Amino acid sequence: MAQGFFVKYNSTVMDSVDKISSSYQTQFANDIMSLATVSVTLYVLWKGYQILASKTQTPLQDLVWDLSKFAIIIMFITNADGYLTAATDALQGMKDGFSGGVSVWQTLDNLWKS
Repeated sequence: MAQGFFVKYNSTVMDSVDKISSSYQTQFANDIMSLATVSVTLYVLWKGYQILASKTQTPLQDLVWDLSKFAIIIMFITNADGYLTAATDALQGMKDGFSGGVSVWQTLDNLWKS
């Protein structure tokens, strides 16, 4: 079966983009982690100042909530325990489920033919 334009586009261009981006993903995550470490440290220092100066109403709850948000974001950035992979696979499964098992690129080729 001959491939249509969109299927061929996906197999050549998008696969090349995926290969290139996957090689930079680890370096990007390491760079972001060094920035995140500095940011979280400065944030904890700032919150400590606010707590000591009595500028917050609920200091412990706010600190725990904010650090939990930071932890979730960092967990996805670094792909800790495969959470980013699991989320990506879940979205891919939803896309496949909504498209009826046919790739979106094949659907575009079918629409282009008609």
